[in-house]
Amino acid sequence: MIDSNYRRCVGIFVLQKRSGLIFAAERINEPGAWQIPQGGAEDGEEDYDAALRELREETGICSVKYLANTKGRHNYDFPTYILEKRKKRGWADYKGQSIKFFLFEFIGNESEINLASSKEIEFSHWKWIEAKKIVDQMIDFKKEAIYAGAKELELV
Repeated sequence: MIDSNYRRCVGIFVLQKRSGLIFAAERINEPGAWQIPQGGAEDGEEDYDAALRELREETGICSVKYLANTKGRHNYDFPTYILEKRKKRGWADYKGQSIKFFLFEFIGNESEINLASSKEIEFSHWKWIEAKKIVDQMIDFKKEAIYAGAKELELV
């Protein structure tokens, strides 16, 4: 059961099999902050379905093969400046996010990757990167949770 103070969320590691690298995208509102695709699960939506939806909405990626997911969830707390931003936007009052991570293999062509595939563009650039480097380049308050998910999926 998820603590009601945390938003139910999914994080998606996309593996490029031939290179062993993971998909990462740079946040449009925080240059230099790279991350894996992630986002909230909707009410009644299964985590697996949320992972596929978030991946498609944020990156345009649809051609994936499921490999694994974390058994549990990993939480992180929002820093004060994020909490204040969320409150101003009228978003739900969560103290952080509770993430279940999924690992998919990319089986498509890179031409399907489209960071402008939805109304809300979150990323400015993308690249394939070593999993450990994603954690190193992640925004600080997410690092511990992302590392725990990557470790459970044996990516680091």
